[in-house]
Amino acid sequence: MTTKENLLRVVRHDAPAWVPCGLEGALREVAFDAVEWPSAPGRDVWGVTWDMARDDLGAYPVAHPLAKLAEAESYPFPDFSTVPYAAPGREWFTAPDRDTFLIMGRVGETLFERAWMLTGMEAFMVAVYEDPRGLKRLLRRIAAVREVMVERHIAAGCEAVIFADDYGGQEQMLLSPETWREYIKPELARLYARCRRAGLLIVHHSCGAISPILPDLVELGLDVWHPCQPGSNPLAALKQRFHGRLTFYGAVNSAVLARGTPQDVRAEVRLRLRELAAGGGYIASPSHGVPFPPENLAAMEDEVRRCGRYDSRGRLPLAEQE
Repeated sequence: MTTKENLLRVVRHDAPAWVPCGLEGALREVAFDAVEWPSAPGRDVWGVTWDMARDDLGAYPVAHPLAKLAEAESYPFPDFSTVPYAAPGREWFTAPDRDTFLIMGRVGETLFERAWMLTGMEAFMVAVYEDPRGLKRLLRRIAAVREVMVERHIAAGCEAVIFADDYGGQEQMLLSPETWREYIKPELARLYARCRRAGLLIVHHSCGAISPILPDLVELGLDVWHPCQPGSNPLAALKQRFHGRLTFYGAVNSAVLARGTPQDVRAEVRLRLRELAAGGGYIASPSHGVPFPPENLAAMEDEVRRCGRYDSRGRLPLAEQE
């Protein structure tokens, strides 16, 4: 079985042979050649200003161009209708080994994150109460940009789309579930629906405690949730609830990977395999992308390979041993 075949079986919950450690090259992400999340101080394509605190942790937004929400009506949003794909990645569409992997198109910081980056977090939250119509218009305009990106990915031949929008803090959502359903869900539903009509897999990156809206995302058609932050979400219970309907991608506790011993990491991997891997539907990976000791990454990868092999009954015998 190839890595591509196995990954598709994982996502389809169709008797995979092993638990992937990451995407294993079977699902490759492409993005447009426009800077939405800078890797250095400067402005992104939306006009948001970014700075950096540490080179190894990336940039963060520090200045927001929409000082007043009313300015959103005339503010120039980026046009992705003719932006080429970035390299590396664009060459994958015509690669000689194209049949060995799926191509996944990226759709930026989709709605909530892009909105608060434009307005500032405080202004976004105030607008929920003081200018709901204006905020919904802003989100509709952002969604229109994202719709163009989705259409481009479909036309180019992508087989999956990844949306990125962090909705959760460590212990609860940044927006209440009710607010998320009123402002974010309608626009996200349109984006998901277009992907579903085209037959694309839907992957969604959303950090933090988002379990209250996970049923909504699955209802809309979510296939793969990343990064499944443990401690913030009841992962074992969510696996039981969405068994056969949702693939969990991530979940290996980054705090253990960053500060634990290799043996701690191996125990953490076995825990996540027991919680999430039964019958498929699990891709093992760190729950956050932060710097890790090389020996801990090696321990994670080795333990997934060692304990993540399914038997003929879809079980992981070594993962069950303590």
